[in-house]
Amino acid sequence: ARRHRRMVRWGILGAGHISSDFVNALKLVPDATVVAVAASNGPRAEEFAKAHGIARFHASYAELSKDPDVDIVYVATLHTSHRDHTLLCLRAGKHVLVEKPMAVNEKQARRMVDVAKEKRLFFDGGDVDQIFSGGAASSRVAVPRCHRHGSNSAF
Repeated sequence: ARRHRRMVRWGILGAGHISSDFVNALKLVPDATVVAVAASNGPRAEEFAKAHGIARFHASYAELSKDPDVDIVYVATLHTSHRDHTLLCLRAGKHVLVEKPMAVNEKQARRMVDVAKEKRLFFDGGDVDQIFSGGAASSRVAVPRCHRHGSNSAF
């Protein structure tokens, strides 16, 4: 008998082309649903939400990080903002998958890893295409890439 798995509720941080591709790919994952999106401004977030059938949109990244219906956040903003956006979400108690590059240097990457460990949250940074295709993610940062700590989440 197959064990019942709960639906993983995704929030999308960033409303660009790569986020659009990610949302379309998630539609193929049976235990995943996108429940919210945030962009740098409200109209952009609203437009993205309507285009992808996402129920909620937020006019700020901070609002998304506080959304109680989001389990995990996909961060797909400019790579120079990955650290700040990832830390925002981790500190709010969200699991995080961040696009590559996960950080601009090793110090930033280590800080994200440390916060994920401290909060006991899933955190991964790398090549999302590889993750969906079953290959290994390809973060080039010399730190542990994937952190799955005991929590009561689907991770």
